[in-house]
Amino acid sequence: MRNTTRFQCISLASAAVVLAAGCSKPHERQAAASVQAAQAPVAQDTCSQYTPIAADFINLYIRHLHDREVAADAPDTYAWLKSNALVDPAVASAYAKVDLMDGDPILNAQDYPESFDPVGCPEAPDIVRVKGNGMDLSVDVRIALVDGSPKVVGVGSLNMQEASAVITPGGESVAPSSTTVPADSPEVMRRLKVYDDARNRREYTGPEEASHYTGFDPSAKFLGKYPVYTDLDCEMNQGEKSFWCAHGKMGEATDVEVAEHLTLLLNTDVLSQQGKLACSEHLCITSEGKAAGALQPAMWTWMREHCRFDERNYYQCDK
Repeated sequence: MRNTTRFQCISLASAAVVLAAGCSKPHERQAAASVQAAQAPVAQDTCSQYTPIAADFINLYIRHLHDREVAADAPDTYAWLKSNALVDPAVASAYAKVDLMDGDPILNAQDYPESFDPVGCPEAPDIVRVKGNGMDLSVDVRIALVDGSPKVVGVGSLNMQEASAVITPGGESVAPSSTTVPADSPEVMRRLKVYDDARNRREYTGPEEASHYTGFDPSAKFLGKYPVYTDLDCEMNQGEKSFWCAHGKMGEATDVEVAEHLTLLLNTDVLSQQGKLACSEHLCITSEGKAAGALQPAMWTWMREHCRFDERNYYQCDK
C-alpha cells in the first residue's frame, strides 16, 4: 500500500498543477481551491463590467465611419477619438502616429459590418472581443479604469501592448501612465523637406497654396532646422487659449489655418523649449510673436496630461 501511494505521487510529479492537487496536504488543497473560486468571479465581473463599454465604443466607431462617408463636415477619426468620452487620450495619440496607408488600425480591415456584438473575454478579463454581425471579423478592445471610470485604452492595433493593464490586489485594472514623449509623425520630416527644397531652389516660400503667409528668412533657422517665418505676427486671442496671426497678403488667420502649412515641430524640441514657447492646440509661437511651427496632435495630447500652462500659454512639463 505504501509503495502504491509513493508511485502515484512520483508519476504525478511531471505535472505540477496536478501534483499540487493530488499530493499536497488537505489544508493546502483547500486553500488553493478557495483562491481559484475567488479569482473566477473577479474575472467574470471584470469582463461583464467592461463588455458594454467595448460594444458601445465599436458600434459608435462604425457610425462614425458611416458619417465620414456621407457628411462633408464629419470630424476626422483623430478628432473623434480625442473627443469621445469612452476613450482614453492615449488611443488618439497612438492613432496620430499610424500610417493610414497601411489601413484602418482599429478594425484592421477594409470592409466592416453594420454592427458588432461582444463574444466574451477569451484572452484576459480586461480585453473584450467583439465580432461583426454577418462577417468574420473580430476586434479586441482593451478597457481599464482611468480616474475611476472604465475607458477604452487600446483597440485593434492601437496601444494594445502599451496599455497592458496592471491588476491591483482589489482586482481593478488601471492604465499605466508614462511621461515618455510621443514618437514623431513621418509628416514632420516631409514638411521640413518641403522648406529645405524651397531654400535650395532659392524660393523662400513654403507650399504654393500657402505661400501668401509662409515666406521665410533664407539665412536663418529656428533651432538650426526650422524656417524663420518673416510675414507672420501672432498673438493670443483675448480670453481664449488660441492664437491668431497677421500676415502680409491675406490679413488675419487662425492658428488652425496657419498650422496646416507650417513645419511641424519635433516633440523633443517642443519639450526643450519650455518657458520659451507658447503653444495652443495647433501652433507654437516665440516670445516675439513669431510662429515657431505647428504642434503635432499626439504631443498636444501628451502636454495636456504632463504640462502646466500659464495665462499666456507658456508651459512647464513633468520631468
